[in-house]
Amino acid sequence: MSEKTTEPQTDRLERFLAAFNSIDRSMRKQTGSGRGKTFTDSLKAYESSHRFGEAGDFLRMVAGLRNVIIHEKVKPHLQLAIPTETVVTRLELLAEEITNPPRVFPVFQTKVERIQMKDSLREVLALVEKRDYSQFPVYREDRFQGLLTENGITRWLASQVTNTLSLVDFEEATIQQIIKQDDNRRNYRFVDRDCTISRAEQIFRDHELLEAIFITQNSKKSESLLGIITRWDILHRKT
Repeated sequence: MSEKTTEPQTDRLERFLAAFNSIDRSMRKQTGSGRGKTFTDSLKAYESSHRFGEAGDFLRMVAGLRNVIIHEKVKPHLQLAIPTETVVTRLELLAEEITNPPRVFPVFQTKVERIQMKDSLREVLALVEKRDYSQFPVYREDRFQGLLTENGITRWLASQVTNTLSLVDFEEATIQQIIKQDDNRRNYRFVDRDCTISRAEQIFRDHELLEAIFITQNSKKSESLLGIITRWDILHRKT
């Protein structure tokens, strides 16, 4: 290697260090890591609450490269390692993702199909077939009442057959009757539109019985629904 780095190499070094420092500061802020903690400590804490995948291994490699660049330098203008454009570009993309994490809105923005307490089971089953949905927010006029799911319908049907030993009239059975059985399950949560996707993932991890997260302006039930996130959506989201 020549005694002096070229201008393009110097530019890559500056971009590399700027992106690294941005990630370091952001992870420390988000995890509450003090100044006495290493970058690896902050990364480990960050990974515990974020689905990070192979990006964590990449950042550990980058941390080693950064240490060589900063701490192993023994001569002016001589660098022992120069990051490639591919490494720098990937690091900059990660810096953007970590410092400005994706939010649930507008990623999961959608028109949410609502059903009413007075609707019949037949009407809802027709919606399940037509829309291919499995979760429905239930309302009494404009007041949110709960979440109806295919699992909830199945449990109710099973209880009817077991307790009454009779056939269920899908036209007579109302959603009010069905959802009453799930009053205490709390299989839903509300979040505001600025909630990060990582936070939504954490909510699903913390609540095993959770089946859907509703998005509103300020996480209030009384507000209009801006979107819905299911466990399936989280598991199949592209990283």
